[in-house]
Amino acid sequence: EEAKIASHSCVSQRDIQRVFTLLKWLVKGYTSKKPYGDRTDYHRRAVLVALGIVYYMRLNTKYRETYKDRMDKGSGLPNEVRFSQAFNDELNRYIDKVELPQGIAKTQALKENIFATIVCTVTRIPLIIVGAPGSSKTLSFNITVANLKGQESKMPLFR
Repeated sequence: EEAKIASHSCVSQRDIQRVFTLLKWLVKGYTSKKPYGDRTDYHRRAVLVALGIVYYMRLNTKYRETYKDRMDKGSGLPNEVRFSQAFNDELNRYIDKVELPQGIAKTQALKENIFATIVCTVTRIPLIIVGAPGSSKTLSFNITVANLKGQESKMPLFR
């Protein structure tokens, strides 16, 4: 099974460049704002989130579980942030700053789509969101656009 997965995987130079673009942007944001306190390893967190955006978010459900399991193993250091925690913390940090219309549930798909739309817009990384009907593609884009209010935006990132 592992050999089969490895034989179907590839990494493009553009993917690697996206990871480094996101890594640079995330580290800059983390070190200036310290959203998770002073005692967090922001470089590790930035690497995990950048890899999650570029690779994890493109996987189907089956492969996402495999990816999470492997990334969550970590190195065994005490107080080490795991992929699942770092990625979900970031999704929640962004969704909590976005103004949602009344009655809209914060589903995982909506969180991921809004997060990807915001991050890729700010870092100027091309984004294509694909999915089944009803998986919050259009809704997430419309919510993100509605939050782009310039200086009046609740989220400093949108100013």
